[in-house]
Amino acid sequence: MTSNATLCLHRGSNLVDYGAVQAAICPPSTPTYCPIPHDLLVDTTLTTIKEFGLDITNVRHALSADQTSYFGVLDVVSRHPDFCVAVGIRNDSAKRFPAALAIGTRVFCCDNLAFSSQLVVARRHTKHIRRDLAGLISQAFGKLGDSIYAEADRLARYQLTALRERDARFLMIEGLRQRAWGPTAIPKIFQHWHEPAYAEFRDKTVYRFHNAVTEYGKTLAADKLVRCTRKLKGLCDLALTFAA
Repeated sequence: MTSNATLCLHRGSNLVDYGAVQAAICPPSTPTYCPIPHDLLVDTTLTTIKEFGLDITNVRHALSADQTSYFGVLDVVSRHPDFCVAVGIRNDSAKRFPAALAIGTRVFCCDNLAFSSQLVVARRHTKHIRRDLAGLISQAFGKLGDSIYAEADRLARYQLTALRERDARFLMIEGLRQRAWGPTAIPKIFQHWHEPAYAEFRDKTVYRFHNAVTEYGKTLAADKLVRCTRKLKGLCDLALTFAA
C-alpha cells in the first residue's frame, strides 16, 4: 500500500530502528524545561491509536545526528473505507521545537522542521507535559474522525459533479497561475485526464480531474507534492461552483 506519510531527511538525520529511538538519551528536567524521551512520545501515540481500534500498517523512525531530535511517520487504517490516515511525530530535547503530532489523510514531516497535515497539535516541554501528553493525543484523534468524514463528503461531491472539457483545461491553467505546478506538468495532467488509469474515473467529473492531478503528483518530490496537494483541494472546490 502506498504511504500517505512523507518523511523527508536532508539535514543530517537518518532512518533508525526502534531500538535506537529507545536508546537516545534524554537530558534531565530543569524548573523551566522538561524534555521527554522520544520513545515516550512514540509509545503514547501508538497506544492511543490502538485504543481507538485502529491498525498501524507502517512505521518509520529517524534521529538527528546528535539524537536530540526525533522524526517519525506512520500509516493507520481508518474506519472509512476510502481513506488511510497518516501520522507524523516529532520531538526534541535541545529546546528547538515542541513535541508535536500531525494527523490527516496526508502528512509531511521533514528534518528541516517543515511539518504539516490537516491537524497539528503541539505541546511545549514545560511542567506537566508527561501528565498532559496522553490527553492531547487522544483529543487529536477524536477530532480526526470529523475531519475524515468531511473529506469523504467532499470527495463524494467531486464524484457527482460533472466537469466540462473547457473547465478542466481552465483548472489546469489556473493551477499553473497559482503555482500548484509548472508548465511541464500540464501535458501530463492532460494525459491523465483523458486516459484515466482506473475505470472508476471514466466519467468526466471533478473527481476525475482530482485523480489526474493525484496521478501526476506521484512523480513529484516531497516539497512540491505538498504544495500541489494543498492547491488541488481549492481548485476542485472551485470546480464545484461551475456546476452551480
